[in-house]
Amino acid sequence: MTSLFAIQQQFAAAVRNTAAEVPAGIAAERLALYRELVINNVANFVRSTFPVLRQLCPPEVFEQKISQFFQQSQLDSPYFIEIPAAFLQWLPDHCDDLPPFALELAHYEWLELDLFRRETPDLSAASAVLQPELLTEQLQAGHCIQLSPLLAVAAYQFPVHQLSVSYQPATAPAQPTFLAIYRGQDDQVHFMQLDALSCATMQLLQDGGQSLPEVVATLVALVPGLTGNEIQAGVLKLLQQLNQAALLRLG
Repeated sequence: MTSLFAIQQQFAAAVRNTAAEVPAGIAAERLALYRELVINNVANFVRSTFPVLRQLCPPEVFEQKISQFFQQSQLDSPYFIEIPAAFLQWLPDHCDDLPPFALELAHYEWLELDLFRRETPDLSAASAVLQPELLTEQLQAGHCIQLSPLLAVAAYQFPVHQLSVSYQPATAPAQPTFLAIYRGQDDQVHFMQLDALSCATMQLLQDGGQSLPEVVATLVALVPGLTGNEIQAGVLKLLQQLNQAALLRLG
């Protein structure tokens, strides 16, 4: 007797691939209807998560990617919301015919969804926006700095936030693009363009809470071309920006 697991495996294979054998006892018409419902759900999640990538790819190529992904990916999670992450993981091995910026653009667009889904921090633990003078005073006093979990830092070779139908560079610019992507108090996802020093600062802070003197000391060793005072001034300016966006916590 065929086990239930084997039947489920056979049914899943038939849903993914029209050439697969239809399991015994299941009408081909019903299987076709179920297959259409499932692939439409998968396709809609991919299309809605990667709208710019979809716009910049030839329609037939993008739809072919969705079809290949549906057939080849295991999609182990029972949650449809996990489909975009699975597509992003699948894409690197299937992007030879896509624009050179496709993978970075896909990651950037997926990050927007990921940040939108992240749980809002406990309001009792979230920091209020401090007055600039008070923030500087507390930072210089050695308070521990933490970044909001609603914030992500990313470095890209292509300016993914600027890509459009009218701007599709064939090669990466000489300078990389550093971005802070975050969910704001309006519950919308925003981005902040960073320079290399700001990006390094935020990566340090994401690794664990540190004080302003500790961050400056680390950066002085990493950026020998700047003095400690210059680095501290740049870090303070960044932290003020993060404070205004309610992305900063002091311990």
